[in-house]
Amino acid sequence: MPDRVWRLLRAAISLAGVATLIVVAILAMRWSGARTPTTMFLPLKPLSADEAALLVSEATADNDAQIMTAITALTENEVTIVTRYAVFPVERQAAEAIRTVSFRDRTYTIHSATWGPYFSRYVLPRGALEVALGRPLTIEDVKPDVFNGLSISFESNALLSYVITEILALSAIFMVMLGLWMFTRQWWATLLGLAGSLFVVALWLPTYVPPLWDADEFYHRIALEFVGSWGAIFLAPVAAVVGITGALISFLSRVQPKPGKPPIAPQDGHGDGQNSQPDPALLADS
Repeated sequence: MPDRVWRLLRAAISLAGVATLIVVAILAMRWSGARTPTTMFLPLKPLSADEAALLVSEATADNDAQIMTAITALTENEVTIVTRYAVFPVERQAAEAIRTVSFRDRTYTIHSATWGPYFSRYVLPRGALEVALGRPLTIEDVKPDVFNGLSISFESNALLSYVITEILALSAIFMVMLGLWMFTRQWWATLLGLAGSLFVVALWLPTYVPPLWDADEFYHRIALEFVGSWGAIFLAPVAAVVGITGALISFLSRVQPKPGKPPIAPQDGHGDGQNSQPDPALLADS
């Protein structure tokens, strides 16, 4: 294996490790979620039985939560809940709460996880939910078609795939930058690679996380939302301008002659640089 390829492979492994650390660290910070007046960080942890029971209980009550939460599937061991809401214990951020509810000796705030037609889907043990509800679930609780035609923006069972996707995406950004540096040794090429990578991620974000920008900010993933949105808005333009400027300076420095000694005129063999004529005396002697 060529030495350059081997070094690139080792670098790829190292950068994947860095990307993994970044994603895992942000996942830990985002685990329980939060809500501010303009930003929703959807909890990435599984919906607890009490939180699910609270949403189901609110959905069966005569209020506007009725069409926002529903049990869409029920098996012997599992229950699937689809909701547009996020639930936080009352000691957490209570900004923009739709309502505050007491349930099983604890107080919660209910928040909208998006303003658009997007919902979150959670799968949890049926037995735990029935204990929290204080009653058994039946087929009458299931409404499989209530959210037909609407988009699922977050899947609790897909969290591992989100983690892998974001590790691969961050590793790809790092590899583009490193590859350009290793093969060009030009700092401006590395910056242009960074800017291009961030713009590509920003273009892909609406597919990866549809409800990100909707009057407020709704974060339903881990790290790429920050990288693709704020990176494309602030970091990518700066990197692009600096990179293009560096490329132009590098190009102009190559095409312009370097200052130095004046050009030497063609010589005739005498070393004086003048077009002298042969000495007649030397011709006569010959």
